[in-house]
Amino acid sequence: MTKKQWNTFFPFFTPGECGLGMDEAFMLKVLMFRKALDIPMIVICGYETSGHAPNSYHYVGRALDFWCKQNPRKTMRLIDRLGLFGGVGFYPWGAHKSFHIDDRDESPEKYQRWLSPKKGKYIYLLPS
Repeated sequence: MTKKQWNTFFPFFTPGECGLGMDEAFMLKVLMFRKALDIPMIVICGYETSGHAPNSYHYVGRALDFWCKQNPRKTMRLIDRLGLFGGVGFYPWGAHKSFHIDDRDESPEKYQRWLSPKKGKYIYLLPS
């Protein structure tokens, strides 16, 4: 996105924390979520060029990893109530209980929710 496009997301998000390669349509969804959340989201990563699964949505700027100071169940309920993200993962390990959100196709073949009980392990909650 251009610097002017990023102005839409200030003060909630900056290109420095999310990455310059973020997709504008995805970030508009993230902004809607952030406003509904009504507490700060601490971004772990957004646009990246390596370090994730092959074909990661991070590589095209359509994924964000974050944590917030709120009960994770409440955060997950809000994510699902808003219906903005086709892919959602929860990572309770590490320094913070964090989430992954992405805007993958919401068709039954791609829509997914998962839990990562430890680094590198994933439990998919919906049959594929």
